Amino acid sequence: VTAANKAQAAGYRAQLKGREGFLVVPDPGDKRVGSLGATVNVHDGTYQLASTLKIERPVTVRSANGRDKTTLKPASAGGIRLVYINHAAATLDGFTLTGGKTLDRLTGNPHGGGVYIDTAGGTVDNCLIEKCAVGYELTHGLAVKLSAPNAVVRRTIIRQNEGGTGTTGSWGSVYMTDGGVVDNCLIYGNKMAFGAGVYIEQNGSRGVILNSTIMDNTGGSGNDLYVYKSGSAITNSIIGALTYDGDENISAKL
Repeated sequence: VTAANKAQAAGYRAQLKGREGFLVVPDPGDKRVGSLGATVNVHDGTYQLASTLKIERPVTVRSANGRDKTTLKPASAGGIRLVYINHAAATLDGFTLTGGKTLDRLTGNPHGGGVYIDTAGGTVDNCLIEKCAVGYELTHGLAVKLSAPNAVVRRTIIRQNEGGTGTTGSWGSVYMTDGGVVDNCLIYGNKMAFGAGVYIEQNGSRGVILNSTIMDNTGGSGNDLYVYKSGSAITNSIIGALTYDGDENISAKL
């Protein structure tokens, strides 16, 4: 629930007292949520989400004291995709996301169990994304899916996401298609069928990995990084095991 001011927020809190699944956030200063440059500050705590948090406006959703103090998790054992972002100026900053689940193919897009950044782009910054699970065998991006050149994951730890290690199954704890940027991230301890750390499959724009460490991931093929037909750029990064399947060049400065 978004309130227009502090007084309205207090009224909402009184009405919702004792009920679960609501986060009441007053608008930041004189900027209404959804206006260009607005920031929503979220207090410390663990928030159990009954449905996906969707950020589709030019808004920054930021924790007050960082990812160690503020957690997003599913409200039920069945699991949900935790966050969906689809705006170039939208940012999620400073959260732990744990226990997300990719959607079943019959009920929605079966990709990005932690965060799905869609074709309009957006940014995840300074987060921890862990312990996501597969809800559909052919998942792309168990923890994160990036679907645009301006879809960015920055200063984020991605670990302990597991989607199977056989020859069939899911692709990438982070899956990049049509571009995307992984910048200054640590990606380790994930288990997937293909590209357990990062899987890059480009359909136009190239994927970019900067200043990142991708190590100790386990897959049926391409443990740490799997690149499929991509002129991708990898700069100043540590990659444990690389599998390349394609006819284009990788520009690599490791």
